[in-house]
Amino acid sequence: TYGGKPEMWSTKPPLFIWLTAASIKLFGNHVWAVRLPAALAAFALIIFLFRYLLKHTGNLFVAFFSTLLLVSSPGFIGEHAARTADYDTLLLLFTTLYCFSFFDYTHTGNAYKLLYAGIFFTLAFLTKSIAACFAIPGLVVYATYSKKLLPALSKWQLYAGLAFCILVAGGYYYLREGYNPGYIQAVSNNEWGGRFSNVQENSRGPWYYYFTRLGDWRQFSPGFYFLLPLTIASFYAKGLLGKLALFSLTLWATVLIVISAAASKLPHYALPMYPFMVITSAIGLYVLYTALKQRVGNLAYILFAIPIYFTVSGAFYVRYFITAHNDNTVEYGHMFDKLKMEHPNAKNLKTVDNRYNPSLYYYTNSYNANGYSIANKPIANIAIGDTIATCEDGNIKHIEYCFNYHVIDSTRYCQTYIILSIKEGLIDY
Repeated sequence: TYGGKPEMWSTKPPLFIWLTAASIKLFGNHVWAVRLPAALAAFALIIFLFRYLLKHTGNLFVAFFSTLLLVSSPGFIGEHAARTADYDTLLLLFTTLYCFSFFDYTHTGNAYKLLYAGIFFTLAFLTKSIAACFAIPGLVVYATYSKKLLPALSKWQLYAGLAFCILVAGGYYYLREGYNPGYIQAVSNNEWGGRFSNVQENSRGPWYYYFTRLGDWRQFSPGFYFLLPLTIASFYAKGLLGKLALFSLTLWATVLIVISAAASKLPHYALPMYPFMVITSAIGLYVLYTALKQRVGNLAYILFAIPIYFTVSGAFYVRYFITAHNDNTVEYGHMFDKLKMEHPNAKNLKTVDNRYNPSLYYYTNSYNANGYSIANKPIANIAIGDTIATCEDGNIKHIEYCFNYHVIDSTRYCQTYIILSIKEGLIDY
């Protein structure tokens, strides 16, 4: 629900929401409790990635450096990911699990891995619907290349996993539609076709949008800039390491194509690429190092240390400098916290942000449960004497154009005003 009514804008399935609600029930209504499921999903992914790579390749460097690249990437740590209460790290965890379960089938022939892949895919779908499917084309391409597609199609475990998904995920949609008529149509408009074929929430960009972000320090570790070209070197890896490099390259390249073809483009849509990109980069660096070691001896250690240095410095940067948000829609928590510390008597506040904003909705309800009186009102109903707190640029411009005011607090995007009077000459504002 949103505002006590059935949620019809963010029409995602309920798994992450249920986990967040359970965390609040268990630990209380704290911001860290709201963010805990996303943080634990990110931590679980890091542990899984390290253990999986170490167990299956026996290569400590590839296991360690892949996870180091991942945790030093601001796109993985920041907004819509590990630090905020969003769906995407849980989606990333289950997407990675079902992809590696499928990879296990291709090189071991263990058909039960297909069943596990189906279960993890179902959990990914219950987290963020159609976004769980971004990696499917890559699996088909890799299975075709490795001549495992037809054998997979003959395994009952594959169809058991598919049946599990239809039963569980399909059952949810069927029940939800019964209680909330029109829900499936809203899902279709917003997720299944809407975001792919139409720009939503002004999230537009050219077809090469994600290609340009590969070199963006706000997305990837600084060490990654040096390592992405080493994807080519990963082709020379032998044995299972070589298969893993090809599999990872196939996955992140096809995900890149899929999300680039969509009309709506947002930075966090690229998250399913991250684990596979860091793997190909780490394997490429390892291959290059072993080749250099044979030719230049101990000098290879020095060359080897350069990307390590930039990656570690990237991790330091993420820890101490990266912010968890970069737009005004998610600044309200910071604004209210600052007001609480610096202006403890400012408890009767009005907000004038009437967009769909779950972050604002959460913080106003949370603060109101702790002695505050924060009401959201239409901007046309601003009255003299109101204390107005807003982070919306259009509202800030309107207030400063129409009213005489006193600023009692200011943050990067937000302003808190006491409205003193209407500016002279303005009759209707």
